[in-house]
Amino acid sequence: MTLSIGVVGNCQARGLQSILEKAVPGCRTVLVGDGWIFRVDEAKRHQFAADLAACDVVFMQPWGQQFGPLSLEAIKAKTDKVVACPYLGFSGFFPDCTHVRLDGKQVMSSGIGPYHSAIVAAAYLEGLPEWRAEMLFNAYTYASLGYFDQYEASAQFLLRDSSRLGFDLTDFTSLRRGVFMHTINHPVIGILAEIARQGLARHGIAFQDPGDSLHDQLGEGAVWPVYPEIARKLNVPGSQEFVVARNQVQSYREFIDSCYETYRRLKREFSAPAIDRARAFIRARVRAAAA
Repeated sequence: MTLSIGVVGNCQARGLQSILEKAVPGCRTVLVGDGWIFRVDEAKRHQFAADLAACDVVFMQPWGQQFGPLSLEAIKAKTDKVVACPYLGFSGFFPDCTHVRLDGKQVMSSGIGPYHSAIVAAAYLEGLPEWRAEMLFNAYTYASLGYFDQYEASAQFLLRDSSRLGFDLTDFTSLRRGVFMHTINHPVIGILAEIARQGLARHGIAFQDPGDSLHDQLGEGAVWPVYPEIARKLNVPGSQEFVVARNQVQSYREFIDSCYETYRRLKREFSAPAIDRARAFIRARVRAAAA
């Protein structure tokens, strides 16, 4: 009998699906991703829900009631084979990285997809030229903005959230496995494999280690650098290069220039909590020092 496994989630779901297909040879997977679920009608959502309920096990991020029949509680009401998985959002390696939403909805793009540097955005909004924005990438700025404390706070949150769902990710948060994120919401394939292994074990399903055969699809997109000053504190490799996509790399200055160009075309103000904090720092420290 062919084992069927459902996978429900955001951009991380496809990577989890690929792991499960290798770790459980011969299984059939049913993928429901949020990239397109909002575009289907209610009847199609109910059909997806029925397909998932028929699976031997369902790996599912805790979607809320806005997903209707595909919410976590709705699927749990249909089957007791649900493995609720943590959403792997982690800013500890990249405390300067943030999302910006226009009018609270649309995610605004920058020079590296949907990710923005709070420092660069704040510098632009405060009227600093590009060369001055580049000078803000230093230990003094990071300390003033609390960046050196972000790893511990993020690690505690991830451990609390994952343990609540029955997962132990201390092998990653302890840094024994190195940098386990590409961006604040794109994990490396290794941590997804660990979630697959632990989730399958709950239902007595053997996990056959795929080894080096796993394809890290998320790693082919944007990769935010661990700034060298932060990397030294964490004892992990650092970088000063922003990977826009495979074989497309930008230096600090190239990234800043591309962001400024994007912001000038926007012709409107924008904000995010991290950007607001960086703007306050520039007003209090940078402008005051220049006065």
